[in-house]
Amino acid sequence: MEVAAGARAVHVRDSKDTGRAGLILGPDAWAAFVGYAGRRAG
Repeated sequence: MEVAAGARAVHVRDSKDTGRAGLILGPDAWAAFVGYAGRRAG
């Protein structure tokens, strides 16, 4: 997975499958995802 944080969006893509479109998330959505993933990994 590749993640690039910009001023207004976070761009995410699968680095092993570059033919697929990436995701563009707002900062709030990205923060919610990271929080969720952190709790699940915990």
